Amino acid sequence: MEAMVMALIIARSDTTATLLTGSVYLLLKNSIILRRLTLMLRTQFHSSSEMTLLALQRQEYLNAFLKEILRLYPPAPGNLFRRTEKEGHVVMGEIIPPDTCLTMHLWAAHRSSLNFHAPDDMAPERWFKTRPAEFEGDYRATMKPFSMGPQDCPGRE
Repeated sequence: MEAMVMALIIARSDTTATLLTGSVYLLLKNSIILRRLTLMLRTQFHSSSEMTLLALQRQEYLNAFLKEILRLYPPAPGNLFRRTEKEGHVVMGEIIPPDTCLTMHLWAAHRSSLNFHAPDDMAPERWFKTRPAEFEGDYRATMKPFSMGPQDCPGRE
């Protein structure tokens, strides 16, 4: 029940507005990316009716851009809270006692150079299936813009 209440509080915190604001801001700041997305959309689609969910999902650069927006400006950038179970937990060799509250700050994890090369740069290429060598060491599993576990956003995909 606690996890469900927390998920509802986070979902109610204008996540769509946060994502759209971050998107517009980064597009205006990165004219090359804006031009590339504009060109891709205008050459791949001749009318808005062609922009089906399936057709848009096939656009690698568009989807990489959206993932990068979610990394740089996660809709719910706060902490992910979890409580250890009754037997406790071991994290990186450290014993965490039972019923201990643990947290991970999303914004910090997404902007850490331990997880991403050039973490403050807008680089959609880091999300390509075949990505540039400079991003090969990125720990992409770190990105959890919608939380995780029972608090994860059911509409994230």
